[in-house]
Amino acid sequence: NPGGSPVLSDSYFGGNGNAASDNCVTGGIAGSWKLTFPDVHCLRRNFGEADTIKSWYSPEFITSVLQRSTAYSDLRAGLENTIHGLPHLSLGGDMNTMHSPLDPVFWLHHSNIDRLFAQWQAVNPDERTYAYDGTDIKNNVVSLNDHLTSTTTPVYEVMRLGYGSMCYTYSTIQAAGGSSNNLARRQKCIVRPSKATEAVRKLPPKLLSSYYPSFAKGGVVSALENELGDYDPRRPMSADGVVEHKPFVASEKMRGHMPKAGTLDNMYIKMMGANVTEVKQFEKMADEMVDALNSENYLSPYLVDLLEKE
Repeated sequence: NPGGSPVLSDSYFGGNGNAASDNCVTGGIAGSWKLTFPDVHCLRRNFGEADTIKSWYSPEFITSVLQRSTAYSDLRAGLENTIHGLPHLSLGGDMNTMHSPLDPVFWLHHSNIDRLFAQWQAVNPDERTYAYDGTDIKNNVVSLNDHLTSTTTPVYEVMRLGYGSMCYTYSTIQAAGGSSNNLARRQKCIVRPSKATEAVRKLPPKLLSSYYPSFAKGGVVSALENELGDYDPRRPMSADGVVEHKPFVASEKMRGHMPKAGTLDNMYIKMMGANVTEVKQFEKMADEMVDALNSENYLSPYLVDLLEKE
């Protein structure tokens, strides 16, 4: 239940909206905000029944998307159709509209999507920094010379972190680019062994080949394409990624019972200009991966009981 995250608590960004009061968020930093676009209103969220949100996509699935995507269009389909869309839909309210940046959680969420894209680029910067293929929502073949929506900025100007207007990076990577030697040093220094990685590596070779091709090759796998870190979902990490408490312990009762992520409804998919058939195919693939892991009696290290005492 992502709704139980500390991020969505009164200590941070507030939780679900009050159904009796226009779904207004009343706690957290945004609890007293008065928004003025597209009209005057409070910040709204609508999780659904009992303040709960169906599971989002797991670190296991995100890692699989990073490792299986060999082209930009593969990664875009994986991020956009599942990992990106589900939090928008399930948080509801303003996040489930075309003015979703009104919700401060939007910026955390989209920064994470951007980070995953940058990490995928940095795995092979010579080939991926300016990789851009596929079609747009009007089914036109895309080009690096295309302009970003509602701007005169060409796509190629925003493809490389640390340069031009993209004057930032993430703690898990340096600015994408550089020689293969620099890449090797960068990958080596940020590899983070974890119990979660060890658990996935123990899966049968056939599953590794299907879902984790980088693990299947053996040897060291860069943290750039491995989201299986030892962090506790009950507490936000510090800005530098340092966890100052003992790693959590997975709940044994969840062995072989990894939950499937929620799905996008057709209305949301069409609002985003996505292809319904493509999205549903990707959701089916994600469900098949969960079924495959559960069939091996896999215990996800992230399936902790959020009510357990430390």
